[in-house]
Formats: sequence, structure tokens, C-alpha cells
Amino acid sequence: MKRKKGRSRLLSCALLCLTAAMLFAGCAGGTEPTGTTARTTETAEPNGGSSESALVLAQNGKTDYRIVYAAGADKETREAAESLRSILGTYCGAEPSIVTDSEEPTARELLIGRTNRAASERLCEGMRYADWVIEAAGESVVLASATGKGASDAVSYFLRSTLAVFSGRDAKAPVTVPRDYSYRPEMDYPLDGITVGERDIASYTIVISRDASNAEQALAETVRSAVGNACGAVLRIVNDRRAETDREIIIGKTTRKSAASYYTPAPDVSEFSYHLTGEALILVVGGDRACTAMGTHMEQELKQAKETYNMASLDGYQCIEDLDSEQTKRYEGTDLRIMTNNILFTWSADPTERAKYLSKIYHAYLPDILCLQEVDTKWYNYLPELLADQYALVDAYPSTGTSARNNLNPIFYRKDRFDVLEKDCYTTIQEFKSEVTYAVLREKNGSRTYIVYSLHLLVDSLSATAEQQRQNSIRIVLEKIEELKRKYGTESVFVQGDFNAVESTGTYRMMTDVMADAKYIAKVRSDKDLNTGHTLGAMPTPVSAGARNYDYIMVNPNAVDVMTHTVVTNRYALDGSDHCPVFVDLILK
Repeated sequence: MKRKKGRSRLLSCALLCLTAAMLFAGCAGGTEPTGTTARTTETAEPNGGSSESALVLAQNGKTDYRIVYAAGADKETREAAESLRSILGTYCGAEPSIVTDSEEPTARELLIGRTNRAASERLCEGMRYADWVIEAAGESVVLASATGKGASDAVSYFLRSTLAVFSGRDAKAPVTVPRDYSYRPEMDYPLDGITVGERDIASYTIVISRDASNAEQALAETVRSAVGNACGAVLRIVNDRRAETDREIIIGKTTRKSAASYYTPAPDVSEFSYHLTGEALILVVGGDRACTAMGTHMEQELKQAKETYNMASLDGYQCIEDLDSEQTKRYEGTDLRIMTNNILFTWSADPTERAKYLSKIYHAYLPDILCLQEVDTKWYNYLPELLADQYALVDAYPSTGTSARNNLNPIFYRKDRFDVLEKDCYTTIQEFKSEVTYAVLREKNGSRTYIVYSLHLLVDSLSATAEQQRQNSIRIVLEKIEELKRKYGTESVFVQGDFNAVESTGTYRMMTDVMADAKYIAKVRSDKDLNTGHTLGAMPTPVSAGARNYDYIMVNPNAVDVMTHTVVTNRYALDGSDHCPVFVDLILK
């Protein structure tokens, strides 16, 4: 899946994950601006002097102050304000109100970030990205900063060092700030400057789509913070409704014509690249994972830079994560690969990104037969098209439906290898709409015929009634299999899916009395403690830790030798569904 674009340097690289940390872990530790060092200048003693010579922020569990931030403040600034209110309430018994600067000024305010108050505007003049200052101004206290990052650091310092509210203090004791108090850390930024060619990065604006995904928005924030922490430049983030200018950092697919050509054809889901077009720097991303990887790459580039950095050097850089060929290759000498995957209902959400992840897995592992579960209508808007180059869909649907789009447990098969002799989707438990799909597939050369089932049995695994219903479903499935075996004269039977039953249940025993769990007869297999179900995006909890494994591939051991049984746990699998794909490589007897 690698390709070159013009003068691109194509790199095959592993995606690095961005780790998000909450800035205020109780505000106890304080923070230091990332990538900067601070030299501080402080006047007056905090919490010193009598209440007559100081501003009394709180006393006897009461306060006359309110917290103010800008009406258009960013999330970090708002969270900093909330933290200040919460901590004052917890340790001083007085919880100030919070308002925006759209309200009329009052005499006693705690001003957070860059507000429209004269004292804020004066102190914020000329500030760089991580700069901040705390100063008493009249009856108010100003915690001024150019960005949410500075606001967070200012509030953290104010609580920890200025007010000393974490020292087991008496909640009724006055919290004071000297009237002449001023604290200003002087930040040393690691780079003297960042340019795009000959142009100062500070003259650029970051542009994202008005419909930008959460990942694209996060990438924009990452670029902004990486640049800011490196050289102090404060970049604005706007959407593509704004009039176009020459100097823009364009992220993702926007209405900007200068970036449109880089999305035809669409980039791979894991691909990101940089392109300099005129004065614009275009950041092309194929999907959410690419956004995460690009953000990490940008941060690393700037951390490794010395003195200055020219972003024009990124022009043509391209990165695609390729799945490890050693993991995806077939066991030597095998004839057939079958995969099953519960892909998780969309629950009306847009599954575009998850569809790309799953498609990447299916194309990399390339099973001959692919059985899916929990495929609701929205999935059909994406998966058949994404798989159409290799796979055909078994056109079977339940009697209550009108097309294959009503089939929750579809079967895809390699269209260059098989013909469909018979297929059906039927309900085994009418009142619970428990459905199974089967297909009888014949090799195009006529050499072999296979009976293939995709099923998803009734949920509610702790209910005795549900367990009995699952057993009834299995009984119906096994009776049908015997009928098909006689009709087509084949012993090659494969039943896979989400059984919603652990190995100690009667449902599992009914299946293994007739067929074999491929995991236990495989020559090479995944760790038997490895569970297939997981929280979306997280590694599965081991079975030994209490997790319940429901996904199985059942085979007729008289018809095949199972060479491998594998649970796929790469990032695409974990982000694509809450069930990991499972596949087997088989040698036909």
C-alpha cells in the first residue's frame, strides 16, 4: 500500500501514540511550560502582612471575588478557571462564581488569561505562547497569559505558591495577596525562531475544516502548542469559512483549493505528508491515526531542532504505517484462511474511520472467507465498497428484511475464488431476532465445497433463559448443517462468530461435541489467555483476569488441519471494534 507523490520521500514507519495528560492533577504539583525554562521575578511576600495592607480573597468561608475569563476562552483557560474555583472552595470554604468578560466589570475580580479588562490587556501585550504573569491591580488580581497553556501554569502557581492553599491550612484563615504583588517568570524558549522558507511562522494561521474531526482539531492544537513551546509564537486556529490568505497551515481536507489535489486519490488511513504550495504549508492526513502520528512527528522535529527550524524542510515528507508482513503472511502450505470479526454496531454514529481501520486489516490479512457480526445499516454504506476490489457479499437477508443490508451477520468471500451455491439468513429465535447467515461456497475449479456460517447468538450471558435460547439456536444450526452436508456431500464445515458464551457453558459444549474449537487443535495459536473482547481502543483484558471470551471458529477436524489460530491485536484492530478479529490458516485433508 505504499506509493510516492511527486517528490515525496516515502517512509514506512510505526505510528507513535500521543499521550494526553491532565494538566491539573489536583493542582498540587504545579506545572512548568513544556520545552521552556523560567527565570522568575517576584515582589512582595504572598499571604504576608495584615489584612489591612493586602487583598483578602477569602475569609471565614466567604469571598467577595468572582473569576473572569474571556467570552471566547479556549478549553484550557476555562478548565484553569474551574480548577481555581474548585480548589478555593475545597481548601478555603469559599467558592467564587465564574463569569465571562462580556459582563460589566466589578471591583474585585480574579482575571484569568486574556480578558478585555484593561489590566489584562496591558499585561498581555507582547506575550508569547507560554508566558504568564500574576499581578495585583487595584482590588483585582490578574493572572494574565496569551494562551490557555499560560493560564493553566499561572493558576497552578497561584494556588500552590502564592496562596499556599495545600498546606493543611485553616479554612477560616484569610487568604491574602499583597496589594503590590507581582510575579513574572521569564521564559527561555529552546528555538530562536521557526520559519516557513523565509517567512516567520508567527505570520501564519492554522486552518481546519468547519467539519473537522476531533482528531484533526487535536492535531491543530498539537501543531499550535509544539510551535508555541518551541519558539513562543502564538498561532490562531480558524476554520475554512474564513477568507483565504497566503500564509496558512492547512490541516486535513478543507475547502482550500491549494490542498484539494492531495486528496485525489484519498490517502491511506495511516498516511500523513507535508507539502509546500506557494506560501501555504499543507498537512495531509488520511485518518485519525494519521493525525495522531503527524502530531507526534511534528513535536519530535521541533524538539530535535537547534537554534532555528525551517518548516519548508518538511516539504515532500510522507509516512505510511504498514502492517508487519511477518504477522500477516500465511502459514506455509495452507489452503484456506477464514476470519471472523464482530465489528460493533455503529449505534447511529458515523463509522467512516473505523471502516478504514477494518478495511486495512482485511486487505492486509486477506482471508478467503470473512464472517462479520453486528453489521448494521450504516456499515453497509462503507464496507462493501471498501472491500469490493477483493470480495463479494453473500446476498442473503432475513425474511423481515428487503436486502442484504438487513443482514447483521454477513459473509464476504474472495470473488476470484468461490461461487455461491446456496445461501440464507434466518432467525433461530424469533422473539429475540437472533439471526445466522450461511453460505455454501464452491471453489471455481470445482475441487471443494464448503459450508460456512456467521452467527451472533443471544446476548445477556448471565441469564439462564438466554443460555437456553443460545443452545436452541445451536441445535437449529447443527440440524441445518447435517442437511447441507448430505445435500452437497461435503465435510468441510466452518461455524464462526460471537457466541456470547464462555467455554464452560452448555452452548460451547454443544458445539465442541460435534466440531472442534480451532484454537485448541492449531499447531500455532495465540495465547489461550488472550481475550478477543475489549474496550474500544484498549488491549483486551486476559481471561485469567475475569474477561469472557465469546469469539470462536469451529471446524470439522476430520476435514482440515488447523495450522494457526490468531487473535489480531494491532492498533487498527483495537481502534476498529470492541472485538479483535480472529483467523485460522487451514490445510484441507
